[in-house]
Amino acid sequence: MSKVEKQSGTFEYTGAGGSLYCYVKDDTTRQWFLKHAEEMNWHIGVNTDWDYKPEYDEYIVNEQSMGLAGVPIRTHEPTDNRIMAEPAKYTELPSKDENGYPISYVTDTKRYYFFGTEIKRDDIEELTIETSCKVPEKALGQFDLSEKQNGSVMAWYTDKDKDGLYEMTIGQEGGVVANPNCCYLFCDLSQINGMGNLYTSGVTDMSYMFLDYNTENGTMLNLGNNFDTSNVKRMDGMFAYFGAESGRLDVRLGKAFTFKSLEKVPLLMYYKTPVEYEGSVFVSFEEVADYIRNSKKGSTLAMYHTAVIENYPDWN
Repeated sequence: MSKVEKQSGTFEYTGAGGSLYCYVKDDTTRQWFLKHAEEMNWHIGVNTDWDYKPEYDEYIVNEQSMGLAGVPIRTHEPTDNRIMAEPAKYTELPSKDENGYPISYVTDTKRYYFFGTEIKRDDIEELTIETSCKVPEKALGQFDLSEKQNGSVMAWYTDKDKDGLYEMTIGQEGGVVANPNCCYLFCDLSQINGMGNLYTSGVTDMSYMFLDYNTENGTMLNLGNNFDTSNVKRMDGMFAYFGAESGRLDVRLGKAFTFKSLEKVPLLMYYKTPVEYEGSVFVSFEEVADYIRNSKKGSTLAMYHTAVIENYPDWN
C-alpha cells in the first residue's frame, strides 16, 4: 500500500475525510503515480470510473482505471533494444518542368527513403507499429531496424491490394522503443496505425518527425495517449508542411503530450509558400493549449490550427 498525500489544487476528493490511499500493482506504477499525479491534475471522486472499494474511503489503481484517468499505461519490459535513428536519405524533386519553367512547391522538395533503403516513404500507404518482431512468411521484404543490428526491431512490407504501394510494419516484442533521435521518423507518410505501441519516454529530439504528413481524405492524425514528450528538448519543424496536400488535417496530441522540457519555442509548422489552411489541434490540458495559443505570434502550429480542449474520454 502506498500513501499519496493530498495536496491543495492537485486532487478533488469527494469521499470522507482522512488519508487518501491508492493501491497499485507494482512499484513501477507507484513511482509513476507519485511523479506525475500533480502535473496530470488528477481528480479523484466517487463519480469517476475508477475501481472503488466500497467498504473503505479508498481507491484502487490498476491498468484499466489508469487508462480511464488519462494515464499513459506503460507495459514494455525494460530493455536496451530500440529502433535505430532514421538516416533521412532523400532525393530532390525536379526544380523545373519539361518546358524549363521553375516548379513551385508548397511542401518540402525532398522525398525521403525508408531508413536508407530503396523504398520511398511516399510509396508506403500505411505504416503499422506492432508488438511483435516476427516477420510473416508472406512479407515481400524485411529489414533489421534495431540500433544494435540484433534483430530485436524488424520491419517488413507487403502489397496486399497489389497497387504498387506498400503496407509497412515495424515490430518489437512488447512494442517499439523509440530512439532518442526521432527526427524524420514518420515523414512523408499518410497513415499510421498502432501509435500506442510506440514508447517515446526516452526521446529528446522530435524535429521533422511528421514532416510532409498527408492523408487523401484528411483523416485526423491521432498520436494516442502514450505519446510521451516529457523529455523532448527539440521539436523544430515537427509538423512542417503538415496536411499541405490534404487542405485540412486535424491532429490530436494526446494525454502524455507536453512542451515542458523544450529548450526553445519551436517552429512547429510551416510551408514553402503561403497557404489557405485551417484545422484543429486537440489537446488534453489547458497548459498545452495555452502554449500553442501564446506562440501564435510566431510561425507555429497556432497559425493554421485552433487549439481545442478535448472532451472525448474514450479517445485512446
